[in-house]
Amino acid sequence: MKYRQPRQSTLIAARMNSEAGWSDVVIRNLSTNGAMLQVRTPPRRGTYVELRRGTSVIVGRTVWSDASRCGIRTQDRVPMESWLSGAGSQADAIEPGHERRRLRRAERNRRWIDARSFGDVAQSSAITLLFLSVALVALHAAYQRLDVVMIALRGAL
Repeated sequence: MKYRQPRQSTLIAARMNSEAGWSDVVIRNLSTNGAMLQVRTPPRRGTYVELRRGTSVIVGRTVWSDASRCGIRTQDRVPMESWLSGAGSQADAIEPGHERRRLRRAERNRRWIDARSFGDVAQSSAITLLFLSVALVALHAAYQRLDVVMIALRGAL
């Protein structure tokens, strides 16, 4: 019988990055060399994955997979204490530079919102100018008709 590391049953929420992109996972059990994950779409066997929870990271390779779970074998020893105690969670202080991607994403979203706001203002301005142009053309046409009518009335009097 093959020796297995002792496993600790857990319910740890984390994020997983695989060839399919980022997804939410629940770490159902954890050992110093691996983990069992509950995930909506498990990665195929042999796929490398990265698990993140706050600033803590686990990198491993999928060794088995079924409908909603998979098992990974980690490249390095898992710091069990930090993952089980909650250290490295989002509530902990984040060292400068660890969340660069999140900051870049927030900055990109802010720029997108600024660009979108500018687009909304430009669109509203264009619609207003179009409406005013149509109104001025209609007023000019009405004035010309009224002028013709007034000239005819003066001639008749």
